[in-house]
Amino acid sequence: MSPLARPPIGRLNRRMALDAASLATDGSDVWTEVATVWGAIEPIGAEERDAAGRMEGVARWRITIRWRGDVTSSNRLRLDTRVFRIVATLDAGSDKRFLTIEAEEELR
Repeated sequence: MSPLARPPIGRLNRRMALDAASLATDGSDVWTEVATVWGAIEPIGAEERDAAGRMEGVARWRITIRWRGDVTSSNRLRLDTRVFRIVATLDAGSDKRFLTIEAEEELR
């Protein structure tokens, strides 16, 4: 599916949690679930990065959900125990029906 393709509704078959971050009193991030969304998820690549002297794997994903105007790179998506950091969002089709999200998942 291309980034601008409109998926058939039946492809939005993964139930995901949309989280927003806030700061705790100690300065750490606290994630709170703000919505449950249905999405389609497909891999778009993977790579290894140097993180503080050790290599870590990162998978890149394209996730498509119904349009929401409040999703930004300060949010994240969760699918069961997997966590996806939102890198970018795009109005798929420019008609505010679907939102295409590029996300990264840290592989451990």
